[in-house]
Amino acid sequence: MSIVYGLIINGISFVLGYCIKWCLRWISFRPERKFWRTLSAVAKGNIAIVLTTRAGLLRRSTPRVSLNEVEAYSDLRQSLERVSLQLKLISSSSPNVEEIIQNPFISLGGPISNEVTCRILEEISEQVHISFERSEAKTHKLLVGKTVYETELDAEEEVSTDYGVIIRLNSYSDTKRNCVLAMGCHGFATGAAVKEITGKAGLKKLNAKYNDESFVFVIKVTVRNRTIQKTERIYSVALK
Repeated sequence: MSIVYGLIINGISFVLGYCIKWCLRWISFRPERKFWRTLSAVAKGNIAIVLTTRAGLLRRSTPRVSLNEVEAYSDLRQSLERVSLQLKLISSSSPNVEEIIQNPFISLGGPISNEVTCRILEEISEQVHISFERSEAKTHKLLVGKTVYETELDAEEEVSTDYGVIIRLNSYSDTKRNCVLAMGCHGFATGAAVKEITGKAGLKKLNAKYNDESFVFVIKVTVRNRTIQKTERIYSVALK
Protein backbone atom coordinates (compact mmCIF):
# COMPACT_ATOMS: atom_id res chain seq x y z
CA MET A 1 0.00 0.00 0.00
CA SER A 2 2.82 2.38 0.89
CA ILE A 3 4.43 1.74 -2.51
CA VAL A 4 1.22 2.66 -4.35
CA TYR A 5 0.80 5.74 -2.18
CA GLY A 6 4.37 6.78 -2.91
CA LEU A 7 3.84 6.38 -6.65
CA ILE A 8 0.70 8.51 -6.50
CA ILE A 9 2.49 11.25 -4.54
CA ASN A 10 5.40 11.21 -6.99
CA GLY A 11 3.00 11.41 -9.92
CA ILE A 12 1.13 14.36 -8.44
CA SER A 13 4.42 16.11 -7.59
CA PHE A 14 5.65 15.64 -11.17
CA VAL A 15 2.44 17.06 -12.67
CA LEU A 16 2.41 20.02 -10.27
CA GLY A 17 6.05 20.74 -10.94
CA TYR A 18 5.49 20.65 -14.69
CA CYS A 19 2.43 22.92 -14.44
CA ILE A 20 4.24 25.44 -12.23
CA LYS A 21 7.23 25.48 -14.58
CA TRP A 22 4.92 25.99 -17.59
CA CYS A 23 3.04 28.82 -15.87
CA LEU A 24 6.24 30.60 -14.89
CA ARG A 25 7.52 30.27 -18.45
CA TRP A 26 4.20 31.57 -19.83
CA ILE A 27 4.33 34.61 -17.52
CA SER A 28 8.01 35.22 -18.27
CA PHE A 29 7.43 35.30 -22.04
CA ARG A 30 4.38 37.58 -21.89
CA PRO A 31 6.21 40.67 -23.28
CA GLU A 32 7.34 38.66 -26.33
CA ARG A 33 3.90 37.19 -26.93
CA LYS A 34 2.24 40.59 -26.77
CA PHE A 35 4.72 42.30 -29.12
CA TRP A 36 4.72 39.52 -31.73
CA ARG A 37 1.13 38.30 -31.41
CA THR A 38 -0.18 39.87 -34.64
CA LEU A 39 2.69 38.57 -36.75
CA SER A 40 2.47 35.24 -34.95
CA ALA A 41 -1.24 34.90 -35.71
CA VAL A 42 -0.78 35.68 -39.40
CA ALA A 43 2.55 33.89 -39.91
CA LYS A 44 1.28 30.54 -38.59
CA GLY A 45 4.63 29.32 -37.35
CA ASN A 46 7.10 30.64 -39.92
CA ILE A 47 8.40 34.10 -40.67
CA ALA A 48 10.99 35.29 -43.19
CA ILE A 49 13.94 37.38 -42.03
CA VAL A 50 15.90 39.36 -44.61
CA LEU A 51 19.55 40.04 -43.77
CA THR A 52 21.56 42.73 -45.53
CA THR A 53 24.45 41.07 -47.36
CA ARG A 54 27.33 42.53 -49.31
CA ALA A 55 29.28 41.08 -52.19
CA GLY A 56 32.42 39.11 -51.39
CA LEU A 57 35.88 40.14 -52.56
CA LEU A 58 35.59 37.88 -55.62
CA ARG A 59 32.61 37.00 -57.79
CA ARG A 60 32.79 33.42 -56.58
CA SER A 61 32.90 34.51 -52.93
CA THR A 62 29.87 34.00 -50.69
CA PRO A 63 27.97 37.15 -49.59
CA ARG A 64 29.21 38.84 -46.42
CA VAL A 65 27.11 39.75 -43.36
CA SER A 66 28.20 42.16 -40.62
CA LEU A 67 28.85 40.84 -37.12
CA ASN A 68 26.18 43.22 -35.77
CA GLU A 69 23.52 41.65 -37.98
CA VAL A 70 24.64 38.11 -37.12
CA GLU A 71 24.20 38.96 -33.43
CA ALA A 72 20.87 40.64 -34.20
CA TYR A 73 19.67 37.53 -36.03
CA SER A 74 20.65 35.37 -33.06
CA ASP A 75 18.73 37.64 -30.65
CA LEU A 76 15.64 37.55 -32.86
CA ARG A 77 15.73 33.80 -33.28
CA GLN A 78 15.83 33.27 -29.52
CA SER A 79 13.03 35.78 -28.93
CA LEU A 80 10.76 34.32 -31.61
CA GLU A 81 11.33 30.74 -30.47
CA ARG A 82 9.66 31.76 -27.21
CA VAL A 83 6.46 32.42 -29.15
CA SER A 84 6.82 29.31 -31.35
CA LEU A 85 7.93 31.17 -34.48
CA GLN A 86 10.67 29.81 -36.73
CA LEU A 87 12.80 32.10 -38.90
CA LYS A 88 13.44 31.52 -42.60
CA LEU A 89 16.68 33.26 -43.57
CA ILE A 90 16.75 35.28 -46.82
CA SER A 91 19.69 37.23 -48.26
CA SER A 92 19.06 40.80 -49.39
CA SER A 93 21.42 40.31 -52.34
CA SER A 94 18.76 38.62 -54.47
CA PRO A 95 15.38 38.77 -52.75
CA ASN A 96 12.04 38.22 -54.42
CA VAL A 97 10.59 41.40 -52.92
CA GLU A 98 7.03 40.91 -54.15
CA GLU A 99 6.88 37.40 -52.74
CA ILE A 100 8.44 38.33 -49.40
CA ILE A 101 6.17 41.28 -48.62
CA GLN A 102 3.00 39.25 -49.19
CA ASN A 103 3.67 37.41 -45.93
CA PRO A 104 4.84 38.49 -42.45
CA PHE A 105 8.57 39.23 -42.39
CA ILE A 106 11.44 40.89 -40.54
CA SER A 107 14.05 42.97 -42.35
CA LEU A 108 17.43 44.01 -41.00
CA GLY A 109 19.44 46.82 -42.55
CA GLY A 110 18.73 50.11 -44.29
CA PRO A 111 17.27 50.89 -47.73
CA ILE A 112 20.60 51.49 -49.46
CA SER A 113 21.55 47.80 -49.32
CA ASN A 114 18.22 46.15 -48.55
CA GLU A 115 15.54 46.23 -51.27
CA VAL A 116 12.81 44.96 -48.94
CA THR A 117 13.42 47.76 -46.44
CA CYS A 118 13.49 50.25 -49.31
CA ARG A 119 10.08 49.07 -50.52
CA ILE A 120 8.43 49.44 -47.11
CA LEU A 121 9.90 52.92 -46.57
CA GLU A 122 8.41 53.94 -49.91
CA GLU A 123 5.00 52.60 -48.87
CA ILE A 124 4.91 54.56 -45.59
CA SER A 125 6.52 57.73 -46.99
CA GLU A 126 3.21 59.65 -47.01
CA GLN A 127 2.95 59.19 -43.23
CA VAL A 128 6.64 59.59 -42.38
CA HIS A 129 9.56 60.06 -44.75
CA ILE A 130 12.68 58.08 -43.77
CA SER A 131 15.91 57.98 -45.76
CA PHE A 132 19.66 57.53 -45.30
CA GLU A 133 22.63 59.37 -46.75
CA ARG A 134 26.03 57.72 -46.65
CA SER A 135 29.53 59.07 -47.14
CA GLU A 136 32.63 56.93 -47.50
CA ALA A 137 34.83 59.66 -46.04
CA LYS A 138 32.84 61.24 -43.21
CA THR A 139 29.60 60.87 -41.31
CA HIS A 140 26.31 59.32 -42.36
CA LYS A 141 22.86 60.85 -41.99
CA LEU A 142 19.39 59.61 -41.09
CA LEU A 143 16.51 61.79 -42.29
CA VAL A 144 13.12 61.42 -40.58
CA GLY A 145 10.63 63.94 -41.89
CA LYS A 146 12.46 67.26 -41.85
CA THR A 147 14.81 66.23 -39.03
CA VAL A 148 18.39 65.22 -39.81
CA TYR A 149 20.32 62.95 -37.44
CA GLU A 150 24.03 62.86 -38.24
CA THR A 151 26.39 60.22 -36.90
CA GLU A 152 29.56 61.28 -35.08
CA LEU A 153 33.13 60.01 -35.09
CA ASP A 154 35.71 60.11 -32.32
CA ALA A 155 39.36 61.24 -32.55
CA GLU A 156 40.29 57.87 -34.04
CA GLU A 157 37.53 58.28 -36.66
CA GLU A 158 35.57 55.41 -35.14
CA VAL A 159 31.79 55.71 -34.78
CA SER A 160 30.88 57.33 -31.45
CA THR A 161 27.21 58.18 -32.13
CA ASP A 162 24.91 56.19 -34.36
CA TYR A 163 21.20 56.45 -35.20
CA GLY A 164 18.70 53.73 -35.96
CA VAL A 165 15.04 53.12 -36.74
CA ILE A 166 12.53 50.48 -35.65
CA ILE A 167 9.33 50.09 -37.67
CA ARG A 168 6.43 47.77 -36.95
CA LEU A 169 3.47 47.40 -39.30
CA ASN A 170 0.68 45.39 -37.70
CA SER A 171 -2.56 44.19 -39.25
CA TYR A 172 -4.76 41.11 -39.06
CA SER A 173 -5.85 41.86 -42.63
CA ASP A 174 -4.29 39.84 -45.45
CA THR A 175 -4.29 42.94 -47.65
CA LYS A 176 -1.94 44.95 -45.42
CA ARG A 177 1.71 44.56 -44.44
CA ASN A 178 2.80 42.66 -41.36
CA CYS A 179 6.46 43.28 -40.69
CA VAL A 180 9.16 44.56 -38.37
CA LEU A 181 12.16 46.49 -39.67
CA ALA A 182 15.35 47.39 -37.80
CA MET A 183 18.02 49.54 -39.42
CA GLY A 184 20.79 51.98 -38.65
CA CYS A 185 23.30 54.32 -40.24
CA HIS A 186 25.86 51.73 -39.10
CA GLY A 187 25.59 48.20 -37.78
CA PHE A 188 25.75 49.44 -34.18
CA ALA A 189 22.32 51.05 -34.40
CA THR A 190 20.87 48.07 -36.26
CA GLY A 191 22.03 45.82 -33.42
CA ALA A 192 20.74 48.23 -30.78
CA ALA A 193 17.36 48.43 -32.54
CA VAL A 194 17.01 44.65 -32.37
CA LYS A 195 17.94 44.70 -28.67
CA GLU A 196 14.98 47.06 -28.15
CA ILE A 197 12.55 44.53 -29.61
CA THR A 198 14.05 41.42 -28.01
CA GLY A 199 14.94 42.60 -24.50
CA LYS A 200 12.13 42.45 -21.94
CA ALA A 201 12.59 46.04 -20.72
CA GLY A 202 12.32 47.44 -24.25
CA LEU A 203 9.37 45.22 -25.13
CA LYS A 204 7.43 46.22 -22.04
CA LYS A 205 7.83 49.92 -22.90
CA LEU A 206 6.79 49.39 -26.52
CA ASN A 207 3.81 47.25 -25.51
CA ALA A 208 2.67 49.83 -22.98
CA LYS A 209 2.98 52.71 -25.45
CA TYR A 210 1.61 51.12 -28.63
CA ASN A 211 -0.16 47.85 -27.75
CA ASP A 212 -0.97 46.46 -31.26
CA GLU A 213 -0.46 49.73 -33.16
CA SER A 214 1.98 50.23 -36.00
CA PHE A 215 4.80 52.64 -35.19
CA VAL A 216 8.15 54.22 -36.06
CA PHE A 217 10.84 54.64 -33.40
CA VAL A 218 14.16 56.47 -33.75
CA ILE A 219 17.05 55.64 -31.42
CA LYS A 220 20.36 57.32 -30.64
CA VAL A 221 23.22 54.94 -29.84
CA THR A 222 26.38 55.89 -27.98
CA VAL A 223 29.40 53.78 -28.95
CA ARG A 224 32.80 53.47 -27.27
CA ASN A 225 35.60 51.24 -28.53
CA ARG A 226 33.17 49.69 -31.03
CA THR A 227 30.87 48.63 -28.20
CA ILE A 228 27.35 49.96 -27.58
CA GLN A 229 27.24 51.90 -24.32
CA LYS A 230 23.77 53.47 -24.30
CA THR A 231 20.57 53.53 -26.36
CA GLU A 232 18.12 56.44 -26.17
CA ARG A 233 14.69 56.74 -27.76
CA ILE A 234 14.52 60.20 -29.28
CA TYR A 235 11.47 60.15 -31.58
CA SER A 236 8.37 58.02 -32.09
CA VAL A 237 5.10 58.19 -33.99
CA ALA A 238 2.14 55.85 -34.41
CA LEU A 239 1.22 54.87 -37.97
CA LYS A 240 -2.27 54.33 -39.34
